[in-house]
Amino acid sequence: MISGFAINNSTFIDSVDEPDIKDFGLQKGLCITLDLETSDIGVSWRWLANKSTRTGAEIILYDFTPGGSGFVKEGFGNWEQVVRKAQMVCDD
Repeated sequence: MISGFAINNSTFIDSVDEPDIKDFGLQKGLCITLDLETSDIGVSWRWLANKSTRTGAEIILYDFTPGGSGFVKEGFGNWEQVVRKAQMVCDD
């Protein structure tokens, strides 16, 4: 079992032109916040279309550890810090 969560309707990714940059930024932000290696956290994204035909992106972060290690859940608990770190990474 892989534990993880999907992020949508977030200010950080609301009008994403390049979700592949933002997803790796969030992965790195999570890893910096929790002092992890990027190999500990998986990341993916997909385009979404909602009922009003507005397209957006959903970013999925997940633990690679079998059964889940709780890293992503812990990151969700520190979400504001994760986003701040991700924005710093993307701004560099």
